[in-house]
Amino acid sequence: MSKAGKIVLIVSGIIGLILLIIIGSGVYWWQTKGQEFMEAGRKAAIAGEKFGKSTEEKGCLDFALNRLDACTSMSCEIYNSVFLANCLSESNKTSGFCKGIPPQSEIMQSARWRLAACEKLGRKGQRCPRMMGVVQKYCTQPQKE
Repeated sequence: MSKAGKIVLIVSGIIGLILLIIIGSGVYWWQTKGQEFMEAGRKAAIAGEKFGKSTEEKGCLDFALNRLDACTSMSCEIYNSVFLANCLSESNKTSGFCKGIPPQSEIMQSARWRLAACEKLGRKGQRCPRMMGVVQKYCTQPQKE
């Protein structure tokens, strides 16, 4: 076998080993933490629905953004996004809440809108635009009657 063939074989083996380790780690995490993660998501959904029944859309967003300030991990942000999505679906309408929000398929308009919305709220960083993505999805999907 040529030197180049050996190098390709070694590199392929290393890449395969790395992929195997990543997949194994994912399976291990899911087996040890998956149920806990799913339960937290279920609790977030229930809490969002309950809070949404007592407030309007803007109240859901304000509450979720205030909770976002305390988040220090991606799992907290995910929990908060699930809370917000379920809160919005159960909340009373806020006049003009969804006005001017572009469809998610318009990538550049979406990015500009999210950043502008966060700037208007006095929020910086990446967490707010991700949370505004939940609002955008809610406002641009067909509403259930």
